[in-house]
Amino acid sequence: ELKNFKSRTGRTFALVDSGLVEPAGLSFDQNRGALYVADRGASKIYRYRVLVEDSTAGNTKVHKLVTDGVQLCIMQGQSVEWVSVDTTGDVFYSDTSRNTINRIPVDTIDRLSTGGYQCGDLQVRSEKEQMQKAQEQALELQSMTDDEREASHPTDAPNTEPVIFSVYEGSISPHVAVPGGVASDGERLYWTNAEAGKQAGTVVEGRVQPDLPFAVGGSNSSAPAPFVSHRISTNADAAYGIAKSNIAVFYSTNVSGTGYVYGVMPGGTPQPFVSTLIEPRGLCWDGDNTVYVADERGNQVFSFPVGRL
Repeated sequence: ELKNFKSRTGRTFALVDSGLVEPAGLSFDQNRGALYVADRGASKIYRYRVLVEDSTAGNTKVHKLVTDGVQLCIMQGQSVEWVSVDTTGDVFYSDTSRNTINRIPVDTIDRLSTGGYQCGDLQVRSEKEQMQKAQEQALELQSMTDDEREASHPTDAPNTEPVIFSVYEGSISPHVAVPGGVASDGERLYWTNAEAGKQAGTVVEGRVQPDLPFAVGGSNSSAPAPFVSHRISTNADAAYGIAKSNIAVFYSTNVSGTGYVYGVMPGGTPQPFVSTLIEPRGLCWDGDNTVYVADERGNQVFSFPVGRL
């Protein structure tokens, strides 16, 4: 139980002090007590279980955070820097070399943790493959009667497959251009672009499990369109970190040499929340009223209020 855990010493200490090459992005699943680390140098994502350890020093009861000592690899072989986990336990990351936004289902992570899969077993299923499969299923359903459709509905949950879903790909989506940070609220998926943001989108919104944009009455020869996504900000060519609160999406960027954190509400226009930084990068929301931002060049971490509903 990690809720309401507070340090009484004010000191920092190493939680993971070995086994990493060049750790970059972090994300914490508070529902499952799982810490995810994107290791840029190893081209891997690791998961650690975080626990509260109780001990006694003299007459004083001491509480400290520790890991369970298990470094679980959940992805390997891709250029990764940004990682995020949503409330369902699904993990998302961007791959800058392949220009993709990817999802690792929580069921797959569970199978990895129990030894059902090994990290090397996971295969990336491309957006094109997903579209083709969805199109075939849609065409098959169109040819059925209502009774046949009803009978075709599965009665059991599908078996988990050892796959990573490449949800959005720059090769076919106009809204992926060297993606940066990713964030999800469990239904919607958000990401930044580090290049061509004014065209592709400084910040883009898609779906965690997008539906195929396939018209009824289509044919096998009709090529499906890319999964639907749309730009919610185009005010900068490059953006980096991203965080989603209960009221807005926040992202870090540089404009005319100055570091900003912008916020944009659904259907709104971007508004600057912070404009005195040097190179703001990583962002996170505390689940209440505060967003934190790491200034890479300034060597500082700042916090600012963002309001609550």
